Amino acid sequence: MGYAVGFHALWVVLGEVLGITLGWTLVALPFKEYTDRYDAITVPDYLTARFRDRTHAFRWIALVVILSMVTAYTAAQLTATGKAFNSFIGTSYQGGVILGAIIILFYTTVGGFKAVAYSDLLQGLLMFSGLAIMPFVGFAAAGGWSSVMAKLAADDPALLSPMGSFGLTLPGLVSAAGFVAVGLAFLGAPQLLVRWISAS
Repeated sequence: MGYAVGFHALWVVLGEVLGITLGWTLVALPFKEYTDRYDAITVPDYLTARFRDRTHAFRWIALVVILSMVTAYTAAQLTATGKAFNSFIGTSYQGGVILGAIIILFYTTVGGFKAVAYSDLLQGLLMFSGLAIMPFVGFAAAGGWSSVMAKLAADDPALLSPMGSFGLTLPGLVSAAGFVAVGLAFLGAPQLLVRWISAS
């Protein structure tokens, strides 16, 4: 996104940081306390117990929402896995998807949720390391900060504007607010809610 719209994409970063911060400060602890009170280990368990749903309507609604959303999310992850294995070790795209699925199924079957927690930790460390190191490597390879800024300004000055090609106008503000709003999804993401439930 940064490549496509320039500095304007940094509003997404603000939204992600804001969303995670709000999730940890406003949702995680109260949600953990509520789920412990109802002895719930999943979001549908909590909703069913909290609202005394004897018809299991919450479970059915949750099933439809989670399956539809998580299917798309999982498909995106497997697509990335296939591309990564194809790029790094030369498998075919389909072979990479299958290999990735086998690895994930193996460690979650053998290690359960604990394996997922360790995997999250490792992936988080790798992503943080990449975020910390790659800007220096990238800018050095491109000739330094001044050279990159000069090239971007020559290509399209709007790439260097926090409000993008819209400038400080109503469409620019709406676009920035929309990018920030992306991070609000963290307040109700099922994969994060389950991790907050399991936190001790």
